[in-house]
Amino acid sequence: DLQSSEERVRRKTECRCDVLFVVTRPDPGGTREVLSLLRKELRALGLQVAVVALYRGLGARADIQELDCDILVDREYLSMGGYLKAFFKLTRCVRAKRPAAVLSFMPAANVMGALSAKIAGIRCRIACHHQTRTAQHVIIRAIDRVLGDVGVYSQIIAVSQSVRDSFSGYPNEYQKRLRVIPNA
Repeated sequence: DLQSSEERVRRKTECRCDVLFVVTRPDPGGTREVLSLLRKELRALGLQVAVVALYRGLGARADIQELDCDILVDREYLSMGGYLKAFFKLTRCVRAKRPAAVLSFMPAANVMGALSAKIAGIRCRIACHHQTRTAQHVIIRAIDRVLGDVGVYSQIIAVSQSVRDSFSGYPNEYQKRLRVIPNA
């Protein structure tokens, strides 16, 4: 059954799309709700939208099927090697789908989604912060800071003013890309 699942993911990741959403894992919660709303609205506009998760996480398989999300690594947790595997799979996925925009949610997805999109030549690479800077792992935080400063992120969204304010000490180039779009 795992092979058939991998084959399904391979076929789905080869299809083109207009917008690719990248999440770290498809856990139930606020990020997933926002993702579902955005996908619904963009599809209503006639856009092809795909969702990919770096790994399965602890979410139930039924929940994941309901989300219609491609899982790159079918594991509950990832080691450093697992993250590398997910990154290479994500880069292949982005190259195959050739989206006009990659929009990522959650810290690891922001970093890996933007880097994969940059490698694939995607011009619109948007990172979305749902949590304050201090809630991020220290390594992800350092990489995020550099990616926003050097322009790997074309735009950065904070879901509240308090989230935006947590990045106030970041470089000017990072700050120029950072906008608040409040969660509903």
